[in-house]
Amino acid sequence: MDKELNELKDRFEKEIPTSFTARDKQAVMDRINEQEPERGSRHIFPKVMTAAVFATLLFVGVIIANDQLGLSMDGDIPKPAPQNSDSLTAEPEEKEELLLHFTKNREYDSLTFDPETIKSGDVVGEDTSDAMKVTDVSRNSEGTVITFDGLMELTGGLYDSAGKLQFIPNMESTQQLPVATQDLGRLVKAGLLNEDVVRKIFGIGASYESTDELSIVIEQIEYIYSEKGSSINFKVRNAVSAENELDFPRETYETSIKLSEDLRNVYNAYAESLDDTLLKGLKPIDVFKMYFHAENEGDEEVQYALYIKGHPHGTPDKETYFNDPFFADTKAMELNEKEFYKELQKVKVFEEIYLKENEAVVSFDFGSSEGDPMFRLYKNTKLDVWKVGWLPMQ
Repeated sequence: MDKELNELKDRFEKEIPTSFTARDKQAVMDRINEQEPERGSRHIFPKVMTAAVFATLLFVGVIIANDQLGLSMDGDIPKPAPQNSDSLTAEPEEKEELLLHFTKNREYDSLTFDPETIKSGDVVGEDTSDAMKVTDVSRNSEGTVITFDGLMELTGGLYDSAGKLQFIPNMESTQQLPVATQDLGRLVKAGLLNEDVVRKIFGIGASYESTDELSIVIEQIEYIYSEKGSSINFKVRNAVSAENELDFPRETYETSIKLSEDLRNVYNAYAESLDDTLLKGLKPIDVFKMYFHAENEGDEEVQYALYIKGHPHGTPDKETYFNDPFFADTKAMELNEKEFYKELQKVKVFEEIYLKENEAVVSFDFGSSEGDPMFRLYKNTKLDVWKVGWLPMQ
């Protein structure tokens, strides 16, 4: 019997629709009634067979309907189909605090420090353009608190974490930061010391999503070291605000590009020895003047000597600079330099802007609609002297 039922079910699935509705059942009944012979005792057996066939058809129909509706023969109620998560109204998740990762591979060893031995007056990153000075070391229940002062430009994301702003530097900028040796390879909390100022600078209200690529200038770092987990907090400074307390420090000079008598004496001594210690005590604008004086005089040895060297400045080595045709001036370039120097002689006001403690630009007004040119310089922190950046004009 089971075998016959299975064969009959297979036949139904192949030859008729697999949906057995009330209309289908009525059609079967009508067909049976149309073919039913007159009543009589001699027709009992055919009627029994007809009823058996109908019962079989009905039974198979129920089986098919069960398969389609997901019902089991033991009467279990089907489970509702899982809903698409997109159709559900989820409760808003609280944004988690983001962490800063200090990789074990550091570009500069001088940017690492020991929180047990570091003291006020120490300088981290002496061989970099992002050196920072330790101005305070204290200890409390949270751990060892080290305060670093110095200007540093960082790029990263500004995020809202449970109503508080977080700045997370990208991988390149993270390499510029001072870090406790014990925190290498660890995750560190990051925060802002002056969130109200940051909101004011960037026009951020109470509601804020995120900005993945943002450049900021910091002037102070508070590093709290703890074996249980350290944190680093940034004090942000702004370059574009009209408010003096948020602006870069700067000096304005009413002067000319020509060397004073004293500066000419320094230049002559430097031209003879190329000794960088002779530059001690000079301001960025003094080195700026010496550079253009050397260019105007055609003194390439002095001009090259005034460039800052080493990673990450990109200045070519001396042999390459003087022997590779790529770096040689053409006649047209020499004429342009002479014309540029003539225009500089007309300038009467120069501005010295300190982007960081060891990075500055000299700005001057040519009366151009394209904006003021800027000449970049960096401080050699080992010698404490200002040098010219490679490709300094911006």
